[in-house]
Amino acid sequence: MASPDREINELNLRYLKIARDAAGDIDVLKERFNAGQHVFIPKCPRPRSQTLGTYEEAIISAKHIKSRWCSFFSVHEYIDDPEPCDETVAILLESALQIKENQRPDSGTSAKKPGNRERAIHKLINLPALRTAFESFSGNTPFNHCVCDGFFRSEIVHALEQDFPPYEDTIWHEYDNAVEKKKSTNIWNFFPPTTYRIFSVLTSPEFLRVIAELTGIVPLFADPGLNSGGWHILKKGGKLNPHLDFNIHPKSGLQRKLNLVVFLPLEWRSEWGGELGFWEADQAKSAPGRLLKTIPPQFNRAVFFDTTQQSWHGLSSPVQCPEGVFRKSLSVCYLTDPPPETDHRGKAHFAPTQEQEGDRAVAELIQKRASVSTASSVYKP
Repeated sequence: MASPDREINELNLRYLKIARDAAGDIDVLKERFNAGQHVFIPKCPRPRSQTLGTYEEAIISAKHIKSRWCSFFSVHEYIDDPEPCDETVAILLESALQIKENQRPDSGTSAKKPGNRERAIHKLINLPALRTAFESFSGNTPFNHCVCDGFFRSEIVHALEQDFPPYEDTIWHEYDNAVEKKKSTNIWNFFPPTTYRIFSVLTSPEFLRVIAELTGIVPLFADPGLNSGGWHILKKGGKLNPHLDFNIHPKSGLQRKLNLVVFLPLEWRSEWGGELGFWEADQAKSAPGRLLKTIPPQFNRAVFFDTTQQSWHGLSSPVQCPEGVFRKSLSVCYLTDPPPETDHRGKAHFAPTQEQEGDRAVAELIQKRASVSTASSVYKP
């Protein structure tokens, strides 16, 4: 029986063939997906039969796409699935679309200029500032992280801040308990065009390649479902106890590896609290130890941090902004293959504050909040 690694490599070669047949230029694919480049290696060993059937059927479908410059919709026609979500389909679509974006029709050679989404990254994100920030990422304490001020280009960031709906809007999912007081939503349909575009870029293969290059994390995957990501908003009294994020994604089975948080309050004063705090890990107690770093939520400040290094984080102090002012942020997490022996925690694990230690009700809440089966029962009263 073939090993999982060998099987994945073989599958990746099949995907290369599918995309080659769909778009007609294996050289471009070799350049982009060289030897099974991490962004496109599938986690699942086989596609769902109801979507594509066997790999042979997928290849046949690709061969019969009539247009050399296939589009998302032409691929849809041949797989007969209005909303394909299988990773095989995603790789086929991505491969064909990238070739379409990076070649001139009928030229027979790859173009040097970047594709649409690569251009969008440069237009929307301050890449020079990002690269400078990541120079301090590895080896930072208490776990790998970096701070990038001016993350979004000035032309786009104010529109992102204005996209946030009012705090009392019904679109928000509320958390209101002893360890967290905030609202959030990760539902794409609620995002206005600017925010929708930004999340599309932040979860794109092109941006993944940038982050993989800067961090050295291979493989690296996006989470298009924005599990625990999306928009976040806190008002006066908002809080978030020190916690460890979920470790294994409940849908994909991949490990959460990297968080991106971008703060978007237009104005924020130091006396308003609400700083992002990083705690060292108390290994003996499996709890947060000393608070080693606080990061004020300044406008257009991005924070990247590794979530797999006993990365205790939260708000170092409650939000104390005036009425009508809100601590806004957007966030995305990035995933990787889980190591053989890892914690399969599927929900956040919180710690009590110093004032809450010994409180049985808080301890019971934390226990329920950490379980996939009971977490939703304690989000709010």
